[in-house]
Amino acid sequence: MAAGGDLRNAKLIFLKILEVQPRNIAAREWLGNIAFQQRRLTDAIVHYRQALKLCPGWPQAEIMLSAILSLHRDPLLRNPDEAVRMAEHACAETNHQRIEFLDILVLAYGEAGRYDLAITTAVEAIGRANTQGKTQLAKQLAKKLETYRAKQQAATTRENP
Repeated sequence: MAAGGDLRNAKLIFLKILEVQPRNIAAREWLGNIAFQQRRLTDAIVHYRQALKLCPGWPQAEIMLSAILSLHRDPLLRNPDEAVRMAEHACAETNHQRIEFLDILVLAYGEAGRYDLAITTAVEAIGRANTQGKTQLAKQLAKKLETYRAKQQAATTRENP
């Protein structure tokens, strides 16, 4: 999906689908994706949660919701612990094969202050990304890896001055 008009049109199509098929999980997920792309994160949360209500444990909805819950600015909506649970489940359901999912799991661990797991998962994801020829994603993950190593070092220094 692309720019604003296309997103608006797509949103209207998925809303019409839901009028006819209110339990259409894919339409709910796509409405979440559209809201996410439009930076309407509260709406995206609602759509992903509705998709998960219809299909508990659906990895795609879990991973997108995890990303939002990891980073949301509103402390009432931000929930790193729930984000970790969802990202862990989504990664397990996809046998840790989806590097993009591992990337969000790294983020969730880091935002939850679980730097050791963020680091371990980032190393795993970088290896998979390089193996699959996804060098740009590997570079992004390497930056996250260094960030979480620095944060882990800072946390260790605070605990053991």
